[in-house]
Formats: sequence, C-alpha cells, structure tokens
Amino acid sequence: MQDIDQMSLMKPNVKWAVSISKVKDIIPTLEKAFAIAQEGVPGPVFVECPIDTLYNEELVREWYGAKSKEEPARNMQERIIQWYINRHAKKLFEGKDNVQFNQPTSFSIPSHSSSDIDSVISKLKSDKTVNVVGMKR
Repeated sequence: MQDIDQMSLMKPNVKWAVSISKVKDIIPTLEKAFAIAQEGVPGPVFVECPIDTLYNEELVREWYGAKSKEEPARNMQERIIQWYINRHAKKLFEGKDNVQFNQPTSFSIPSHSSSDIDSVISKLKSDKTVNVVGMKR
C-alpha cells in the first residue's frame, strides 16, 4: 500500500518472497510460506497481498467502479473499460470458493548438545578475527 516495489526490497532479505494475484492463492501461498519459514534453518518469508485480494468481491468491484449489467454503458469507451474491469475482477475472484485448507506440515527444530556448543565457542575463541569477550552460554 506504500506504492513501492516491496518485492525488490524484501527478496534479498528473506528465504522466500512471493506476490499473490488471485484470492484463491492466499491459503495455499500462506501454507507454503509457513512451511518454508520453518524448514531447515528457520527464517523470515514475505507474502505480498495486494489490497484488492483482501476484501470481498462486491467492495472491490465498487472500488473499481464496475457497473452492473443493469447500467448500460453510454459509449464504446465506457463499454471497453467496463469489460476490462469485469474481466479483471472475475480473474481475481474466480475459484475463491473452492479453496481448501491442508493439514499443516510438520517441521523439526534443530537441537544442539552442550558439547556442540562448547566446540563452537572454542573455535570462535581460537579465531583471532572474532571478539568473543563476555560471551556466555
């Protein structure tokens, strides 16, 4: 909503970045985002949801100025604009009622023994380029 290229800003800083373009893609995309965020080394993901995917169809059509079929277009330009708006809204909302939730995927959290941690600390202390003064376990 800030009129900036959010994908360019976020992509280098996250494990996965995606922009959705249809309402029916929200749930599967969020499910995938949570799975990616939790797999391997956990980390952030970014899902861009355009504002018109977050509201109901009637309100979005109202925002777009889509006229109902009862209101005929006055001229060719208006017919073309209405055709485009209705086509865009139809594509945006098609299949929205057929989306199903999947079971969340399981993930494992890495664990480390005390000896693993002690080994890393001693390697860090032996590296002269790393300052580990005051490091606590």
